[in-house]
Amino acid sequence: MIEELYREHWPLVCGFLLRRTRDPHLAEDLAQETFVKATRALLG
Repeated sequence: MIEELYREHWPLVCGFLLRRTRDPHLAEDLAQETFVKATRALLG
């Protein structure tokens, strides 16, 4: 489930954050933090 969520949404989240920040490294860091928080929330 988590892998599927990551696979489907990573490009969208990264792309959105890249457009907002215009910094590829920051966008990836923020996307990673987002997925860590989402995973923790889903797993309780």
